[in-house]
Amino acid sequence: MNKTVNKTIKAVIVGAALLTLPACAPLEWIKDKMGMGKTVEAPAKPAKKTTTASADTETVLLSIDGEPALTKGEYDKYLTQMMQSNPYFRSVGPDALPEDVKRKVLDRILETRLIVKKAKGLGVDGREEYKKAYDETVKLVEDSLLVQFYEKDVLDQVSVTDDEVRSEFDTNKERYVKVAGAVEVAGVRFEDKNDADTFYDKAAKAPAQFESLAKAEQKGTFKELGRVSQDPRQMAASDIPMTVRSAALTMTNIPGIQTVKDGDTRWVIKVHGKTDSEYFAFDEIKTQLEVVVRSNKFRNKLEARTRQLRDEFTVDVNEDFFKKAVPQAMMAQNGQGNVITIPVDQLPIRKIDQSAAEEAEVTTA
Repeated sequence: MNKTVNKTIKAVIVGAALLTLPACAPLEWIKDKMGMGKTVEAPAKPAKKTTTASADTETVLLSIDGEPALTKGEYDKYLTQMMQSNPYFRSVGPDALPEDVKRKVLDRILETRLIVKKAKGLGVDGREEYKKAYDETVKLVEDSLLVQFYEKDVLDQVSVTDDEVRSEFDTNKERYVKVAGAVEVAGVRFEDKNDADTFYDKAAKAPAQFESLAKAEQKGTFKELGRVSQDPRQMAASDIPMTVRSAALTMTNIPGIQTVKDGDTRWVIKVHGKTDSEYFAFDEIKTQLEVVVRSNKFRNKLEARTRQLRDEFTVDVNEDFFKKAVPQAMMAQNGQGNVITIPVDQLPIRKIDQSAAEEAEVTTA
């Protein structure tokens, strides 16, 4: 696949995702949408225009009731904020988006502008509850921005060496799977354990005839489970019981036949056609490894900085607030089945006299 097609596909994926993307997307969301382990293409440079930059940013893209509601400069900032909400992915800019996706983003902005205009016309921003919520939101946004910029400063101080990247690869090669190993599986599901054991004894004596025996079996249900892979994505999408999958993937004598307990049912499975996992070579994923190492170093550095802050400032935590409170009452059902509340001091708990208890202990001894 050439670079142009690759970039277009990636742009469509990112663009479609932007329609539901919050203002500050978490790193995990971006990794999932961008595809960890894939090279991120640099956005194409926009063609030079005859207009000046300042004039271009003032171009009105949206008007409501004849009044400018959105300029190109504001629109570009909106797109940039959405695309670059995490410093790990600054290289992915809005220029990578197709024009039809940008147009759909504009529709989302239009919906917001219309609602804002209508709400102001109704005097929503003059309500006391609105003002209170506004002040609280401003404080939350302020805190969020301060944390974001503080973390950015920490990230900018993180550097990665070739030796660190190579060490990550050598230590965790098994994580970087290109093609997951798999086995071919067929099975018969039984409701009764004895029926499963009887079929197993018969199939174990003629493993080459497993399929024909399974299809002819009257007391069980035959199912061709197909290619069972170690790929976790298949695990999430497959309807194969986890116990059967695990047993098939961990079998050592392949080809082979085995019984598997799955809840109240039993399976007799035949496993064959094993292929081992294929792993990436270092040069194939070096760029992604650098991201992994940088991310790990950033997290460790940030955690260390946070621990230092606890020593730098005087912190008092009201631990009593988080202690489990002694219940003052308990819920119970009365004779009519209704739920009632009974104070703890009124619970029908039999109090044993200490002298009586000692006497009883002597008697039973």
